[in-house]
Amino acid sequence: MLNNPIEAWHDAFCSIRSRSGDGNSGITWDVMQGELAKVKHAVLALPKSQLDIGMVMFAPDDAQGKYLERTSQFVYRSLLTLHPDWGNSLKQVRRISLLVDVIILKSRREINDTQFVISNSEIARSIGISASAYSRDYQNSVNSVIERLKQTATDALLNIETVCGYIRKQYRMSVKSLEC
Repeated sequence: MLNNPIEAWHDAFCSIRSRSGDGNSGITWDVMQGELAKVKHAVLALPKSQLDIGMVMFAPDDAQGKYLERTSQFVYRSLLTLHPDWGNSLKQVRRISLLVDVIILKSRREINDTQFVISNSEIARSIGISASAYSRDYQNSVNSVIERLKQTATDALLNIETVCGYIRKQYRMSVKSLEC
């Protein structure tokens, strides 16, 4: 039960749920919903940056809404903080806007699927520059922001892992008490 904090986070915000419990241990649907409500409560109690970024990284797409908007703003501001001059031309602002989407997608994929790779040439094409220009002018900044997103999401996930561990411990204790 709730062995994977990423799945627990995702399931806590899913709009469609099966009525069959977790399928492995005979846990009823009502019990699972109660436990997922605890996970959801813990997620919503996270510090704002962890909540926003974590929701974008781990929640289903239809639950992201305002969190995606705030994370996008965070990424945009982070890029402009690293390179204030990028805000001086319309062409650069357009590239930053495109990079925001790429950074979020790449971060989400890397944290959820370590086999997934977006190449530098793909990123360069998506913002309309050559791979060498991307490597020279953008790659370090993009990687820096991606690492910040991933670290913030990982920190949030550690909090949710603690909650899931507590729920598992309570469940084991209740099963033991029923066996006695």
